[in-house]
Amino acid sequence: MSLTKSPQITRAPGHSPRGHRGFTVIELLVVIGIVMILLSLVIVGVNRATRAAQSSNTAALMGSIKQGLVQFREDMGYLPPVLDTERNLRFEFTGGPSGDWLNGPDPRWGSSDWSEDTYRLSIQQWYSVTTLADYLIGYGGVDEDGRDGLGIRNPGTDGYWNVGSHAGTPGLFTGRTDYLDEGNAASDRFRRGTVYGPYLQLRDDRLLGRLIGTEPDENGSWDVAFPGESRYDAPEFVERPLVICDYWGQPIHYYRLPYPAGLPGDRYRRPSGATADEFHQPSLADAFVMRPYNISSDNQLPTRFPDEFAPGGVVDPEFADGDRTSSRRLQGATFGLLSAGRNRQIDYDVRSGNRNRTNIVEFGQ
Repeated sequence: MSLTKSPQITRAPGHSPRGHRGFTVIELLVVIGIVMILLSLVIVGVNRATRAAQSSNTAALMGSIKQGLVQFREDMGYLPPVLDTERNLRFEFTGGPSGDWLNGPDPRWGSSDWSEDTYRLSIQQWYSVTTLADYLIGYGGVDEDGRDGLGIRNPGTDGYWNVGSHAGTPGLFTGRTDYLDEGNAASDRFRRGTVYGPYLQLRDDRLLGRLIGTEPDENGSWDVAFPGESRYDAPEFVERPLVICDYWGQPIHYYRLPYPAGLPGDRYRRPSGATADEFHQPSLADAFVMRPYNISSDNQLPTRFPDEFAPGGVVDPEFADGDRTSSRRLQGATFGLLSAGRNRQIDYDVRSGNRNRTNIVEFGQ
């Protein structure tokens, strides 16, 4: 019996068995590239889902605020008044036909110092970022809204705890606190009256922030501090008002129709015999920023005051009363809510400026 020698398998130097072959540099780079692409797609998807959730949550929040405003009106007989960033009534527009202190734009143009242009300019700023928290949540103390803790007492016929005739300058927050002070016997009926609200329950502490600045910056963004941040409880800011914010951390704006001084339950009506040059029936469409960013051709209504960003960039001369950038919902609304949306910016003086592209609006009858 002879033994035959098994053939030897020879391999080229540096050649490893097939089962132990490693990745080449190119293969590693390809795998890393694929992983990066997949990761970027995941991040984009997550960001898109986050933005969609922020938008839908903000819209839902604004719907809840709308319901709170409607309930407030059912209880009090009027919508909350418009406050400035110091929680004063907005009474800075004065010198109208009656010569009275005014709570905002006056559409009665029957005097030499009050005109359509004055109204047109003033109505653009007729909004509040502090009203909603003050009236719907009622976070103030007993000397601010008649109630310690959440909720408020009846604010009275002037919407401001009847301080209009008790303070030297109507509508100052200091006048309100003086009037509701324990030492003022006239305020007893407010301090012992029915507690209303809160009209809104916030499910997230980050929706109620402290307003640090008194004006928006050049982009329409506001400086707000939230619970847990150092400025929120800092001594220099602790007395600043609270504001209800959207899911991007910006205050939700409250708009309502102008009303005669001290009468938030009333509305301006055309005086007998007044012409269109002497009186304009107020509309939320008078505030350019409340007009729709995009509006279908079958839903356009003419407006009294033309916006420089009318369709096509010019005001259509066919419509003597202005451009057609209003809508039926807006014309019929008595109040409105506005969120800056994801870009956190607002241009208050135009309808469709780039900063208004992400605005979210809600209207109420």
